[in-house]
Amino acid sequence: MKNRLNSWLSSSIGSHLDNKNYPDSALWCAFATVSIASPEAEAIRYDGASFSFHELYDQAIQMCSYLRSSGVLAGERIGINLPKNIGLLAHVLACWKIGASVLIFERDISREELNRKVANANLHAIIVEEEGNYAGIDCNIILAYEVGTEVDSISKSLTPIGSYTPLSEENSLACMVFTSGSTSLSKCVCLSHFGLLGVIRGLINHYDLKAESRIGWTASLSFDSA
Repeated sequence: MKNRLNSWLSSSIGSHLDNKNYPDSALWCAFATVSIASPEAEAIRYDGASFSFHELYDQAIQMCSYLRSSGVLAGERIGINLPKNIGLLAHVLACWKIGASVLIFERDISREELNRKVANANLHAIIVEEEGNYAGIDCNIILAYEVGTEVDSISKSLTPIGSYTPLSEENSLACMVFTSGSTSLSKCVCLSHFGLLGVIRGLINHYDLKAESRIGWTASLSFDSA
């Protein structure tokens, strides 16, 4: 049976976003809001491992501290080349908490294409599994923070949602994707937090998602859902 990556989109996040309290807020704030409301609910399951919202939140907090110590700052563009698993999602959340945006690479990307996209997206760094495989890439290389099977909780209670980097013109970007390149070279497209929150609202309504909904994910994480 193929591994399933369950989505953390649920009706609970929809109810928080529909109240218009976060029209320009970061996706981290939306995630933290759901984590506070339903800390013990299952957020994600992959390859036999299951994380509650509280556990995923704590993993992202630990990764956030690690990435900050590695030099990641608000407003920077960070590439991620990791397997599609819980660790990848936690790294994305950690970057959003810092105020950085992300570009997720396909695992089988060629060195030539990687170099082109790094330059085109103006990346500050790439988060990778093994540093040696990226010698010569024109940006900083950051080794991934390892996700443990058990969470070393930094705190027994969730941190208030106000403790994140507020959005500004410098860090309103959430992620970057590249067009398919069917007619020419693929081009970098930038997506804002506000735009992705709109996509999330639309998906919740379109698929009539509930808190108990479980969604298998097989699509590429670098695909433009908009």
